[in-house]
Amino acid sequence: MKVNYFFPTLIMALIMFPSCQNNGSNFSNALIDLENVDLTKEWPMIETVAARDSSIETEYFRFHFIESALSGDQMSKIVQKCNQNFSTLKKTIGGDKLTIPVEYLIYPTIEKKGLALQNATLAHVDQQHQKAYAVVGGFFEGYQMHPENELIIRSQLGTALHSALEKGLAIYLNPDWQKKGYDYWAARLFTSDNLPPLSELLDEEWFANESDLIMGCAAASFVDFLINKQGMQLFLAQYASFSIAADRINELQEEWVAFLSSKYTRIPAVDKNMNVPWLKGFNFAHEGYRIYNGYGSSLAENSMQQMINLGCNALAIVPYSYMRSDDVPSYLPIMRRAGSETDESVVATHLQAKKMKAFTMLKPQIWMRGGWPGSIKMKNDQDWDQFFDYYYRWMRHYALMAEIWEMDMLCVGVEFAEATKARPEDWRKLIRKLRGIYSGPMTYAANWGEEFESIPFWDELDYIGLNCYYPLSKNKSANRAELEEGFRRTAQKIEKVCNRFQKPMIFTEIGFRSVEGTWMQPHEEANGRPVNEAEQSLCYEIVLNEIMDEKWCRGIIWWKWPSYADYDHRGGTGFTPSGKLAQEVVREKFSSGVE
Repeated sequence: MKVNYFFPTLIMALIMFPSCQNNGSNFSNALIDLENVDLTKEWPMIETVAARDSSIETEYFRFHFIESALSGDQMSKIVQKCNQNFSTLKKTIGGDKLTIPVEYLIYPTIEKKGLALQNATLAHVDQQHQKAYAVVGGFFEGYQMHPENELIIRSQLGTALHSALEKGLAIYLNPDWQKKGYDYWAARLFTSDNLPPLSELLDEEWFANESDLIMGCAAASFVDFLINKQGMQLFLAQYASFSIAADRINELQEEWVAFLSSKYTRIPAVDKNMNVPWLKGFNFAHEGYRIYNGYGSSLAENSMQQMINLGCNALAIVPYSYMRSDDVPSYLPIMRRAGSETDESVVATHLQAKKMKAFTMLKPQIWMRGGWPGSIKMKNDQDWDQFFDYYYRWMRHYALMAEIWEMDMLCVGVEFAEATKARPEDWRKLIRKLRGIYSGPMTYAANWGEEFESIPFWDELDYIGLNCYYPLSKNKSANRAELEEGFRRTAQKIEKVCNRFQKPMIFTEIGFRSVEGTWMQPHEEANGRPVNEAEQSLCYEIVLNEIMDEKWCRGIIWWKWPSYADYDHRGGTGFTPSGKLAQEVVREKFSSGVE
């Protein structure tokens, strides 16, 4: 199907970019020509192209705006910024070796880009075919990541021996990186002792698997150091062959640190917002792994809106990593596969929530096959040290993400019952390090029982956090009065901890399945028990009646609400109240309760 779609504001683009005319470009070739742009290869799930697709060609780029709702002025601004960036790079490093115009495909959402390319990042490049991709629309302006920098650098300077050099130079040359530029974030990381050392930057395995945010920022900072040390001309001349002998890494590390110490003499000022409303919400669960039904999707946004309509003002966003063994330390990967809890999908969920004026808690968790974080118990001190090193690296990433995107609260851990008992001082060190990055309030989600009641480091945190699955009664046939008394005893335990540390608490999790006897062991699987929505609803009512007037309690984040509305609806035995009797209890209590 060959279609040419007319973009009315191209006249403005042609006026703004005379280079379009200088290279023989004219009005006609500023139209989409689907014969030359095979969008079915870029978006295999779509057979026809919507009339909102538009194309602009300039000297440097051939832009394709896929299903775009952007106005002509907005498109023109993007084109202008990218052309200006390319022109600046040409003056800095050259650009005559890159085949132009570069194909630049712009998608409206991470969902659409993910479905089309199985890549839901805000921006990326295809070096082999010299194409750039970005998400522009809704919450994101992916073009500000300037992915074209990597194309220009590779084509002009060749392939660097160290990936950190290529990534670092691309970020160094982008003043818009992560909204404030690498220099601001490097200052924050360095002055808080959170910047990784040179040995890790130059280790290809570490660089590939570590946080893109942390390593990218550090790499740009190192490039800045080299350019100041050598001058731009010599740096560019040595770029492709630059290598450091192992015995010189420490020496260069010391020079880099001295450079940073003289550059960052003051810690950057940060506006701290420690205000927390009385939280009424849910752990917003990424239940769909097919891109269109998980975090960042339109289905997830619709499900979130249904949750907010119940009177909720808060949600916890829960990205996962995993460990294969509970007694062997291992690297904690950051999810990058489209459809998983990627950085972009987590950020999109946060921004969707802020659009709805909701409070966001970032609550990263560890998944264990056949186990849970509370079973993590290392065999010796060396393994514990390694575990906490891996865990710090993982949480450092999320602390920086939360700071960049101004998430409202950070939960530094979830249910590490053995790790908090064995190594409380390591948790203190971790919290202090993360405070150097994240400036908002922090909590920890303790497991109910011994861990919650005996943690010694609540004084390091702003809020006590409890994943509350205390039984309300051991009696399967318990009546309302018995259940109320059972939860009252739980409330007294919580108040005792709050009084000891003079800290308010938040239910970081609490929940009941819609099954018979749900109050007996609330955390357990359904295990064949019959569906019983009424008993789930009763437990919701008892809990909310007890806590919403308590001074020690500052909120409740129920477990859980799904990322798409049809997940475990009526008839299901899961924790969600969505579409069940308990949903109306939430609506009644949250709509009329604490403000």
